[in-house]
Amino acid sequence: MRIRHHTALVLAILTISGCSQSGDFGVFFIQKITEYGGRPKATGPLPALQARWTFEAEKNRFKVFVKGQPFSAVDAWLQQALGAPSMAVNSGPKAEPNRLWPAAAIGVAVHCKGHPNGVEIICIRAPTAR
Repeated sequence: MRIRHHTALVLAILTISGCSQSGDFGVFFIQKITEYGGRPKATGPLPALQARWTFEAEKNRFKVFVKGQPFSAVDAWLQQALGAPSMAVNSGPKAEPNRLWPAAAIGVAVHCKGHPNGVEIICIRAPTAR
């Protein structure tokens, strides 16, 4: 009985906190945006981007929080993979850099935001025509 409760608690914590991974973030990211309908613009191999990240998925969007790489490295890698963002703001109310790639350009909307302790990336599936 205790084992079942312990297992349920661990699963609940993992669901709330998301899945934590490490390795080549670039390979992971390309796989995920492709699953959501994205079309990377890179025509050749991309460099490895070694990092740690947490991942949370929903039906039409996912969120990744990347640690172990500065915003500038993640941003440069994203621009190699997705092309130039349609919006690039280098500071905001909290001096947080932001980048935006619209779904019309790459098949999914991608918003990248720098934080003092990592980089947040949100990917939203493009709406389907009805």
